[in-house]
Amino acid sequence: MNSNPLESLLQRLEDDPEQDLARTLRQIVDWLRPEEDRGNIAQVIARIERLVLALADHPELRARLRSHLEQGLEEARHLTLYASGPCGRPGRRGWATQLA
Repeated sequence: MNSNPLESLLQRLEDDPEQDLARTLRQIVDWLRPEEDRGNIAQVIARIERLVLALADHPELRARLRSHLEQGLEEARHLTLYASGPCGRPGRRGWATQLA
């Protein structure tokens, strides 16, 4: 196994291009915010910048990952995500009034 965490992430993404969107996002977020650095925002920003630069060096992977994320997000059931569960909660006001 590769000792460089970023290279390991890129290799996992390269090895399994057909994985589901949730698994792809989980791998990226787990690399961006490792357990030992959860509260270190500067470290997360630095990792985002490193990931962007690494993907610039791997244009085929970047294009596949972009396509995979776009397709997955287009097909996602956003209403369920934002209206229930841990990501959202029903509002106290009527739906239309929350748009204003």
